[in-house]
Amino acid sequence: MRIPFFFLALALFSISVNADLDKAMISEWASIDDSVMGGLSQSSMREEEGKYVFSGNVSLQNNGGFASVRSGVRLSNVSDDATVYIKVKGDGRKYQLRFRMRDDFDGVSYTVAFKTTKDHEIERTFRLQDFIPVWRGKRVSHAPSLRWQDVNQIGFMVTDKQQGQFRLEVNEVNWLNGSS
Repeated sequence: MRIPFFFLALALFSISVNADLDKAMISEWASIDDSVMGGLSQSSMREEEGKYVFSGNVSLQNNGGFASVRSGVRLSNVSDDATVYIKVKGDGRKYQLRFRMRDDFDGVSYTVAFKTTKDHEIERTFRLQDFIPVWRGKRVSHAPSLRWQDVNQIGFMVTDKQQGQFRLEVNEVNWLNGSS
């Protein structure tokens, strides 16, 4: 069974397909780019024709090379046997889907990378075990296990150290019940 996760810009949304699932909340998207370390990359997430678009420019100047967006979210009744399903259209670059279990600015992110095909929509499904705990690009060996119920933030990142414009259309993000 699919449990839809709908994005609404700067607003609350609810997941309402299944009575077992609580309402979820997503707040506005924040850009966290390499400018936090002196880099010059820039990014944003905006709504465009019913989808979200993560886009911007990666700059390698001043030791830059990454751009990201994240937003607060609550998934209190998504079971840990569920998988996350994404449908995206990219530009041929590699991106990351990221989750965080804390509300603070800095700390461990749980990340999985996926490669896009230029101008083609792709679909990917990931299990909790597919996500690797990282902090500032380095794997964290003693991080707690990722649990959907503990997720507080969702994000996307481009870290391929390739200079230039990027664009990722996020058409769908769903949680698939583990019993399907």
